[in-house]
Formats: sequence, C-alpha cells, structure tokens
Amino acid sequence: MKSMIEDLKRILSHDVFELPYNQVDSADFYSFISDKLDSYKEHLKTSKIDEVTKSIDWSESGFKNITVRVEQLTEKIKASLGQYLNGKVLKSTELFYEGLNQIYFYNSSLNVATVRELQTGQEFYRIRRAEEQPFSREEMFHIPFQKRHLVSTQRYSIPGLPSLYLGDTIFICWTELDKPKIREFYSTKLTNSKAQKVIEILRKADMINSLDGITDEWKLTILLRYLVTFPLIAACSVRTKHPKGSFKPEYIIPQMLLQYVTEHADIDGIKYFSTKINYKQLKDFTTYNYVFPPKTSKNNAFCDKLTETFHLTEVTSLELEEIKYNKKYQTGMLMGGETSDKRKLEITSGETTYYSQTVFKRLESALNLLSCSKLN
Repeated sequence: MKSMIEDLKRILSHDVFELPYNQVDSADFYSFISDKLDSYKEHLKTSKIDEVTKSIDWSESGFKNITVRVEQLTEKIKASLGQYLNGKVLKSTELFYEGLNQIYFYNSSLNVATVRELQTGQEFYRIRRAEEQPFSREEMFHIPFQKRHLVSTQRYSIPGLPSLYLGDTIFICWTELDKPKIREFYSTKLTNSKAQKVIEILRKADMINSLDGITDEWKLTILLRYLVTFPLIAACSVRTKHPKGSFKPEYIIPQMLLQYVTEHADIDGIKYFSTKINYKQLKDFTTYNYVFPPKTSKNNAFCDKLTETFHLTEVTSLELEEIKYNKKYQTGMLMGGETSDKRKLEITSGETTYYSQTVFKRLESALNLLSCSKLN
C-alpha cells in the first residue's frame, strides 16, 4: 500500500493539478476546459494509473478501473457545458447530475465522494463594506428572501437565491470583496451549532498536507478521492476571462453544483478555495470560502435551518476596535516577541508578515472575545 501511495503522489506532481487555471489564449471557455480535462485523462493513462491501482476492487462502483470513472465524469461535464451553452439548461443539469451521482454513492465501501463533515463550533467570518450606519447582526446574515432581487450571479451564487457566504479568515473575506479599504468594512464571527456536511473543492497542496498523521488506508482513500473528482474540481476553478462581463461561463459548473446541494438534504454546503488569492504568497497558511444555500424558504426573512445552525456575534470594525483598544488583542506572542502562530502572507511584494500581526487577526481576536447567539 505504501508504494501505491507514493505512486499516486508522483502522478499528482503534474502541472495539470495547478489550480486555479488562467485562460491566457483566445480559445472560448468550452474549448479551454475541454482541453484541460482531456489533458488530465491523458496524463492518467500515460502514468499507468490503472496498473498502479490494479489491486483495488472497483466492481462495487460499477466501473472496472479509475480511468473509466474519470472518463465518465469528464464526458458528463463537457456534455453538460455544451448543452448549457446551446440554451438547453434542463438537459445540461440532467447530464451534470448524472455525472455527480456516479461518484457520490454514499452506501458503498468504495465511497470516494469528496464530502466532509464539519464538527460543531467551527469559526467563520463575514464582512460587508461600510455604509453610513453600522450594520445590525441581521444585516450581516444572508440577503433576506424579500430582497432576493439583489442576489446577482457569482461563482457559487444562483441569481435570486440568497445563500450564506462565509470565510474561515477575515483575510479571505476581504480578498473576495476585492480588498476594500481596511477601515471601510464591518465584520462578524459565526459558529455552527450543528455538524455540517460540505462538498470540498480543495487545492492539491492542501489535500497532500492533510495526509500527515493519518493511516495509510485513509491516505489512499483521500488520494483516490481527489483523482476521481478532479474533473469537477478543475471545472469549478477557472479564473474569469471577462470579470466585468454579464455572463461568465466559468460559473456554469459551480452554480450547478450549488443547485445540486439545494436538492440534497444530506449535503449542507460547499467548501472552496479562492480564485482571487495567489496562494504562493501564503506560508504555513491556507484559507477557504464556504457557501450554505437555504433549505427552507418561508415568508420570514431568513432560512430557518441556517438561523438555527449559524450563530453570530455583534458586529465590529477596525475603527470601533481602535476606539475601544485594549491589550487583550495581543494574542499568540511568546517571550522575545516571537509569535506562536506561524502563518505568514505576502501583502507587499517580497515581504512576508505574520498573520497574527495583521489587522485581519486583530479583528478576529476582537470577535473571539464576543459570544455568538442565534438571530431572533
């Protein structure tokens, strides 16, 4: 088994796994992602992955080997995109769901579905650009149903469907908001009172790092999971070629994945990396976005399930924290001024800074002093 694990890691060293993808040529999106997915299939074949994994019994899944599973998912994604771009949205959705259902078989011992359970008490953050008055806690939750006309198209956003978008650091929230001036946003912390199951759209480096300290059996499962689901991960992780365009084909698959979540009671949300962050500028530091769509849509302003699950603090900002400055913010420091938090990021070119010394961590520390409670 150890040799198989090392062989799979070798296969994963190819540059086809370097995400997010950038569209640098004149090709349309369909041609671009099709070429990428075809390159991935060819890489698996030339790497002789079926020979590497021949000791695995795939019969329970209905496929004879891993390349057949990848081929099926890849072709479903390509066919789904083609139908969507031809205006056949219903057929597109059917094809995409067929592809997902082929890899998400929950009752099998060969389950390689990339679904993870988040335990209770996880910390999330949410920020909004400042307006004339500070935001209330209600204004920091998802857009109310009666204002769904404000919900525009985003990578993991279906127009008109208010969802709860969170980050696991204020830094990623700030980046996703296109880096507003540091004193021009409000923030809140949220925690989940119930375990949540999320589909993971992971970077390869973070998946590899997750292998430390676990059994070989579990390592093999995680590696196979990533290889089988990589066509989906790749199709969700292409930077937009025309950021200001009204229609962005790069959002088709992520939006259908979110729709898939809304229709499955046993999946709560999606965990996904940012296409706006240059992760090479982060050291010992990873950060992710989360989206949790509503599962109920009654006459009240918010999804009952989301308000029951996610509790949030009062709202604060850097300006408010400077007014009430106190030494309790100085966290994580050891004798001699060294920090126990080793995470670093590069804000200015060529210069790394400890995350614990940034304003993002200062705001997170301030929010950690507040208690979370359910919206009334």
